[in-house]
Amino acid sequence: MLTGAGLALLHPLFPGVALAVFYVTGVVLAFNPRLWLFLVPAALPALNFFPWTGSLMLEEFDLLMLGVFAAGYGRLAWGAATSPNGSPPVKPWGFSSFSSFSILLALLALSTAASAVRGFCANGCSEALTQIQQLGLFQDYSGPLNSLRLFKSLVFALLCMPLLQRELSDAPSRLRAFNTLSAGVLAGLALVVGVVLWERLAYPGLFNFSTHYRTTAMFWEMHVGGAAIDAYLTLATPFVVWALWASRKLRHWLPLALLALLTCYAVLTTFSRGVYLGVGLPLTLLALHVGWSRWASGKLRGWISSWAARRPLGELWRSRATVWLVGVLAAEILLVALGGSFLGERVARSNDDLSDRLAHWRRGTSLLQSPADGLLGIGLGRFPEQYAALGASTEFSGRLALMRETPLSSEFRAVPPLDYTQTFARLSGPTSEPEIGGLYMLNQRVDAPITAWLKAAQQTPGAKGFSLALDARTQEDTLLRVRFCEKHLLYEGECLVRQFWLRGVQSGWQNTVVPLRGPGLGGDESPVSRGAVLSLSVVTPGAHVDFRRVQVTSPAGRPLVANADFSHGLAHWFPSAGSYYLPWHVDNLYIECLIERGLAGLLLLVGVSGVALRQLLLAPAPLRSEAAILAAAIFGALLLGLVSSVLDVPRVAFLLFFLIFSSIQITRVQRHG
Repeated sequence: MLTGAGLALLHPLFPGVALAVFYVTGVVLAFNPRLWLFLVPAALPALNFFPWTGSLMLEEFDLLMLGVFAAGYGRLAWGAATSPNGSPPVKPWGFSSFSSFSILLALLALSTAASAVRGFCANGCSEALTQIQQLGLFQDYSGPLNSLRLFKSLVFALLCMPLLQRELSDAPSRLRAFNTLSAGVLAGLALVVGVVLWERLAYPGLFNFSTHYRTTAMFWEMHVGGAAIDAYLTLATPFVVWALWASRKLRHWLPLALLALLTCYAVLTTFSRGVYLGVGLPLTLLALHVGWSRWASGKLRGWISSWAARRPLGELWRSRATVWLVGVLAAEILLVALGGSFLGERVARSNDDLSDRLAHWRRGTSLLQSPADGLLGIGLGRFPEQYAALGASTEFSGRLALMRETPLSSEFRAVPPLDYTQTFARLSGPTSEPEIGGLYMLNQRVDAPITAWLKAAQQTPGAKGFSLALDARTQEDTLLRVRFCEKHLLYEGECLVRQFWLRGVQSGWQNTVVPLRGPGLGGDESPVSRGAVLSLSVVTPGAHVDFRRVQVTSPAGRPLVANADFSHGLAHWFPSAGSYYLPWHVDNLYIECLIERGLAGLLLLVGVSGVALRQLLLAPAPLRSEAAILAAAIFGALLLGLVSSVLDVPRVAFLLFFLIFSSIQITRVQRHG
């Protein structure tokens, strides 16, 4: 409770609101203990406000989880002697203390903890603590907190297990727990596909499948690329299949069928071959398994006879509706495949992409330079920084740091102590490669009617457009690029672009005011409101620019930028990388584990996943359909891991770990209960 309250008070924007929500969540869950099984998966896709908070290390989802643990463990402390229905006490983890899975799980936790410590103390534990004191939550992927950021997904999943076990005291409780969890996943998935529809409608268009635009929804972790939405859709989509299968009434089936169609659209518009594999193959195998089982039992032959005889709808409505739904889904797939060129281009590039990935993986594994690295990995969260240091072909396209300056000298230092007065942001370009200059950006979302203001200004004779004012300095002549675009996260709509040189000086701030005019912004009509993003990037290799103030003024003279002087750190500001993502992701779950967690971590993760899948395949009859869906979700994520990183996004990694551990509990308790 104290940890959650303390972290809530560190919220960059609304500490009071975060604290109040944290306590309210804890109280509500204390009186409704099963609600967390719905709330956690339902809120998971939404509880990250990184573009507004600027904080990579602390997510709003973390506060939700701490509220869940405060309420759940509080109930366990006061009444853990009996299960919710008054039956005898249950084992806290749902399996024998010396079972193979419990041993694997303990070893996985210890191995991951060791890798987290190696990552946290890579440059010395005292140096790591100093950086935390200086930078707080505004660290990037090279900071020591990145190790703890990745470690928390496993910790959260482990802490959920005793809470889940209280819901698994008997067979009806197990089914209710699975139904509640599934309802939460479906609610979260519905939220995601809703945002996908808005995003596609606002930017490329719902039926524009030729523009190079890949859906990201609310997975802001993709500001440097990655497979966050890919992994989420792979894990969540099988639950739609289960819900359709379990639905017995038409009024329930119809909205689920609509969700299935929209989910298919979201999957297709990621244009990710890994998602197509991770979703398509498990569901195909599941359909073949169900079809074979029904054929062997004679049910399928009876259904075909009933269909051929054209009997009344009656009991056959679900089967006939399923056939129609499959046909519509197939038509949807053909529409995306044949209705545009982007998917064809992605498929045509598969061979070239594979050779590039193989080279990327070889460079990544070259980071393992000692036996300790091979066993425990280089440390959680250390891949981006160490990979970028390999050479010019692997370097970052830029860096962002929050700095302070003493009042008596021009020495630049990282954030507080308190006697530092001037806070500023330092934005760097690439170290040496001009081809990636300008791709790394300092951004702020501008939540204002930008297009309407621009049109009003264009219709008013003599009216001014948008203007940019900077207090900046650089030590050498540096080319700065400013983009003011209609943008969601990675892909831009219409833009105003200004590129100019900042004169290099050894000290002193330069005040620069430039107009942001041009035909771009507002020229493309959109049926829904678009967001606008201000982006600044350093084009010159080896250069950096310090910003003390950044402000954009509307045609009406209204300032649009929040925290323009960085007095609240990087709140409202966030970095992003455009079209070049190599240093941030190794793009393979297993190589990712090998590099950061070592051979021990890789083998243990594979072992735990294998035990879970085996347990699901051997599930008893009452839970066979639920086990099949869990197996499809886990197997799909493991397939996606062949071509994508999965564990570098804490929210999604938590969901994967949680489903793996839950699978063991649900099926094992059923068999031995």
